[in-house]
Amino acid sequence: MDIQQIKYFSRVYETGSYAHAAVQLCITRQALRKSVHRLELELGVPLFANLNNKLVATQAGRHFYQVSRAAVKEFSALEQDVAQQRLKQSGIIALGEGRGSSDVLSRAEASVMAELPYVEDSLEDRLRIVEGTTYEIREQVLSEQIAYGHIIATSIDESLFDYEVIRSGRIRIAMRDDDPLADCQEIDIRDLRDRRWSTEGKGFDVAALLMRRAQDAGFTPSIYTVQSALADRVRVVETGYSLTYVYDDRTFPKVGPHVTSRPLSDPTLCWTYCVIAKKGMGDPHLMNYFSGKEGRFAEAWTAQAPRSRKQASGD
Repeated sequence: MDIQQIKYFSRVYETGSYAHAAVQLCITRQALRKSVHRLELELGVPLFANLNNKLVATQAGRHFYQVSRAAVKEFSALEQDVAQQRLKQSGIIALGEGRGSSDVLSRAEASVMAELPYVEDSLEDRLRIVEGTTYEIREQVLSEQIAYGHIIATSIDESLFDYEVIRSGRIRIAMRDDDPLADCQEIDIRDLRDRRWSTEGKGFDVAALLMRRAQDAGFTPSIYTVQSALADRVRVVETGYSLTYVYDDRTFPKVGPHVTSRPLSDPTLCWTYCVIAKKGMGDPHLMNYFSGKEGRFAEAWTAQAPRSRKQASGD
């Protein structure tokens, strides 16, 4: 028995689903089932049972979840102490940047982010930037290949990650301003049936969430093109060939002068731009620093983009 098995079991217990837990843990469902099964063999009792096609914890599972909380909490405290010691001795801090994550920032905010870090924090020569999809950044943070990551997420597993929210809002659909959907105040996911989509593709939270919701609504989206860069997708929308999704209601005059957007009507279809670290291993100062809430970075952000900064709390 190890702490990872207990964490895996706990996530299945809390979500009530191997499928949902596997997505949040960034592992396959098969690997998650094997981990829980090995734990059951070691304990000598089943931890879950299927009742009427619903996964439920057994009495032994409920008991084990309760008694394991203290161990998980103590291990998290140990991880945090190790992280603080490692930070003091580290020569390099690796920061993951999710592809397209800067699309949620205004030009002024993006400029400030690009200038990070500042010399006064002695990070200038210690920071290494790594790019990847949302899923790749999560996996690298969990495997400790990188220490922190900026991602656009549709959910944050609080049992696995420390995080600081930078900005959040509802997912919006972008279309040409002469598209019939532009006359709507809000767009239902079913309005997108039989329409071509431009998407970021696999490995991105928003793309995966919209695909699942479309399938729940009874259709599979027709993917016209896959482009991780928002500007490229907006250019395709400008031609009228497809729709795409964006994160706020700003237009894109340079790449899509005739493009507008409307929010999806389902309020649960949201995104969150945040900085993450492995649970118990995120230094509070750096978490605040990388999220623009501390030091000269925050001051510059506020000075350069007061209006956008004011909106950073959500839609």
